[in-house]
Amino acid sequence: MTGLQFRVARLALRLSVVELAKASSLGTSTIKRIEMTDGKPSATAANVIRLRETLEGFGIEFIEAADGAPGIVVRLESSGIAKAGRTVGDD
Repeated sequence: MTGLQFRVARLALRLSVVELAKASSLGTSTIKRIEMTDGKPSATAANVIRLRETLEGFGIEFIEAADGAPGIVVRLESSGIAKAGRTVGDD
């Protein structure tokens, strides 16, 4: 898992750092620190796991491509966009 994956996952769900912090019970500074790097996050394993589980609950799947590149898949049927009280097209 990389900071880039977390950042892209949050943006794919159209969640602000504050909204994700509330959903994950993590501080905004913790989320910003995790997202700051494109590589391995600078955070405790417990915080990385909590953030990953929160995003997975919103329909994100963290993947590794055949070439080893990290990525994400957004499962629209269980997407956090709906769970976060949003509908597609809300801004």
